[in-house]
Amino acid sequence: MDTTLRILNTHNRSLLTNKKNGAEFVGFLIYQLLVAVRFLHQKKLRLVHRDIRPDNIYIIRSENDLTATVLKLGDIGSARQHSPSSDEVVNIFPPSYPYRAPEIILTDSYETSVDIWSIGCVLAELIIGRPTFQRRSSFNLIFDIVSTIGLTDSEISDLPDYLQIKVRKNPEKFKKNKINEMFDDFMLPNWDKQGINGGEFRHLLNRMLVYDPRRRSNADELLKVPIWGYLKKTVEPNIEAKSEFIEGYGEITEENSNWKSMFLKIYIYK
Repeated sequence: MDTTLRILNTHNRSLLTNKKNGAEFVGFLIYQLLVAVRFLHQKKLRLVHRDIRPDNIYIIRSENDLTATVLKLGDIGSARQHSPSSDEVVNIFPPSYPYRAPEIILTDSYETSVDIWSIGCVLAELIIGRPTFQRRSSFNLIFDIVSTIGLTDSEISDLPDYLQIKVRKNPEKFKKNKINEMFDDFMLPNWDKQGINGGEFRHLLNRMLVYDPRRRSNADELLKVPIWGYLKKTVEPNIEAKSEFIEGYGEITEENSNWKSMFLKIYIYK
């Protein structure tokens, strides 16, 4: 791989902020990331990556054509698989703090939607050049999150007591979603009119950075939004897992980690 998304954003940020095609490049990267996650989340695999962050996103960059750049999602060592015959959620394994979904902080279980939250955090970071949520303790992180994305009355009522007490001291402060303010056009890189713009990025963020995981859009839904129409070269979003990944494998459980070696054999080392 040429680089990781972390290194690209740190040392080659001009590619992302370029006034002629920076916005389109950011959109193209997120599109490919959603394709990768949709592949993992499909029913045949039911994989939750659990640690999506710029350091685990690898880039093969094309110098002449940004839309020929290839993104690959790596480090599946923390991934877990739902049993196809069970609706049980996976046990907790927290990803890095800045990309950690609210339900990971507040509960002991979670589902595939945590990956969507992490992608939202990655998109936000590509836009403004720094992590949106940078707190290094669970309490401060969840407080930072709810202060930013806002809560409904019912969501406030569902908060644990220690957090609910603090929020109810000034509930109006926590009811406002500040995403549109934080990512206002004035705060975005100097992008000329391109195929994708700040309003469309805000639309994506408002569908991914949602407190309630039941209301968070999934990868399939996000790949169907019309904003991707500007992409002339696209990654096919309807790729399915090869049947031999499952055939002859037997019952798939969280404890059985053989799926990892099978995954590597079929998709990496072929």
